[in-house]
Amino acid sequence: MIRMALFAVLAIVAATAASSAQTASPYTGQEQRAIKALSDEEIRDLLEARGMGLAKAAELNSYPGPLHVLQLANELGLSDAQRKATDSLYANTRQRALSIGRQIVEAERTLDRALMPMPRSSRRRFAPKSAQSRPCRASFGPLTWRPTWLSTRC
Repeated sequence: MIRMALFAVLAIVAATAASSAQTASPYTGQEQRAIKALSDEEIRDLLEARGMGLAKAAELNSYPGPLHVLQLANELGLSDAQRKATDSLYANTRQRALSIGRQIVEAERTLDRALMPMPRSSRRRFAPKSAQSRPCRASFGPLTWRPTWLSTRC
C-alpha cells in the first residue's frame, strides 16, 4: 500500500514537471521579429511619434494631450489663439517624440544584435562595462519616451 501511494505521488510529480517544462513562453514567435522586443506596430508607432499609450495615466485622469485637444477643438470651444498655442505645443512635442522614437528603435536594434547568438567557435559573453553602455540603455528607452508625452499634460 505504501509503495502504491509512493508510486502515485512520484507519478504526479513527474507529470507536473513534464507539463511545466512544456509550457509555452509568452514570447513564443516573437523571436522571428525584425527587432525581437518590438512588434511591427510598435516600431511604426515609435517612428511616427504615436504615443503608444505611454501617457495613459494622464489621459485617464483627464489630462488630454495636445492632439486630442485639437481633435476636440470645436467641442471645447477653443479660441483661435488657443488652437494656435495647442498646435504649436503639439508640433514641438511631435518633433521631440520623432527623435526619441528613432533612438528607441535603434537602441532596441542594437540590443537585439548584441544579444544575438554567435557561432560556437566565436562565442563571447555579452557583458557591458556598465548599465550606461548603449546596449543596456536600450531596454530603458520607453522611460525617456514617456516624459515627452507627459510633459504636455502636467
